[in-house]
Amino acid sequence: MEATTAAVEASTAPLDPPAPPTNGTSVTEDEAALYDRQIRLWGLAAQTRLRSAHILILGWNGIATEIIKNTVLSGIGSVTVVDPTPIDGSVDLLSGFFFRDEEVGLKKCSQGPLDRIRGLNPLVKVTGLSDEESYNKVVGGGEEAVKWLKDRGIDVVVVGTPLTDSASQSTLVRLNETTRSANIKFFFSATLGFGALYFADQISHDYLLERAAPTTSTESTETHRIKKRQAFIPLSTSLSTKWSLTERQQRRLKVPLDWFIWCSLTDLQQRLGSDSSTTSISAEALKDRTIALIAEKGLNPDVLLAQYDAEVFQRVVGAGGMGVALAPVAAVVGGVLSQDILNSVGGREEPVVNWLFLTLDGSGSTVVSRIGELEPALVVD
Repeated sequence: MEATTAAVEASTAPLDPPAPPTNGTSVTEDEAALYDRQIRLWGLAAQTRLRSAHILILGWNGIATEIIKNTVLSGIGSVTVVDPTPIDGSVDLLSGFFFRDEEVGLKKCSQGPLDRIRGLNPLVKVTGLSDEESYNKVVGGGEEAVKWLKDRGIDVVVVGTPLTDSASQSTLVRLNETTRSANIKFFFSATLGFGALYFADQISHDYLLERAAPTTSTESTETHRIKKRQAFIPLSTSLSTKWSLTERQQRRLKVPLDWFIWCSLTDLQQRLGSDSSTTSISAEALKDRTIALIAEKGLNPDVLLAQYDAEVFQRVVGAGGMGVALAPVAAVVGGVLSQDILNSVGGREEPVVNWLFLTLDGSGSTVVSRIGELEPALVVD
C-alpha cells in the first residue's frame, strides 16, 4: 500500500525535475536533511557511497519496480533501466505501479513511467533505454558488454526476469561472467507463482558488525566494530553444486525445493527455445524434471517433496511460472533484495549469501540458503 501510494503521489510531480547535484562525491546539506533518518541508521560514509553509485536494472518487472522505488527513495546516485519491451496490460499492471492503463502498448521506458520515478526523488538521475541494441549488447556478454558497463560507471547489475532470453540459465550465467570480469556486483530475481527467489554474487563484500564489549560499568554499554569480508561464488559454480548426504543430513540441511523447481523450469523453457512463449509447461512435466534433477544432485526426492503439498507444481505453472510477478510477491522479495543491493554499496550489514527464497510451502516465509562451496566470512583489519 505504501509503495502504491508513493507512486501515485509521484505521478503528479513536474515533468522536468532538477538535475542531481554535481559536487563530486560528498553529501550536500540538502541531502543530509533529506536522508537524515537513514544517515543515522547506517552512517554518512555509507550514504556518500550510495549517492555515488550507479545501478543497472535489466528487465522491468514487478520485483524491478520495487527495487527502483526503494533505491531511488534511499538516495542512490543513478538508476538506468534497460528494457525494450512494451507494457503488457495483463502482466505489468499487476505490480508495476509506475505504469498506467492508457500506456499499455508503449515501451516500459517511455516518458510517463520514467517521470513518475523521478518524481519520487529529483536528486537521483534516472535513465531509461528502450532500444534493442543496448539490451543485446549487455546480454551478449564478452568484451563489448564489459566496455558498455564500464563506460557508464555501473556498480551493480540487477536482472529482473522475465525477459524471454534472460530467463534462461545460460544467459544468466553469461551475464554473471560479464559482471565478474568487470568487477561489478550481480543480482537476479525470479518469480515462481506465489513464490520467488533471488541470487547474489557480490564477488567480495566488506561489512561491519557491531558487538557488545565487556565494561566494568553496570550503567553503560560499549560496542566495538568488527570488519569482515565475505567472498561469493559465480552462478555457474552454484548451479553445478552436488550433495552427498544421508537422509538425516538432508532433513537438517533443508535445501529448498524451490531451487530445484526454478532450475527445472528454466531448463524446460530453454529446451523449448522460441516455443516457450506459446507452449505451456505442464505441472506433471515440471514435477518429473524436478524429481530427476534432485536425484542428479545426489539427494532423495521423497525427502524434499514430503515438505510440500501435492499441488505445489500446479500452483507454479498455474500462476504463470516466471511470467507474472504478483504484487505481494514482488513487494516482499523486492523489498529484501533492495536492502541487499543498498547494503552491497553501503557495506554496513551482513549480506545475503547467496540465495533467498520466498518459499512455496505456503508459509509465506523467506529462507536464505548457501548453495555451493562458500567460505565463511573472514575478519579483516
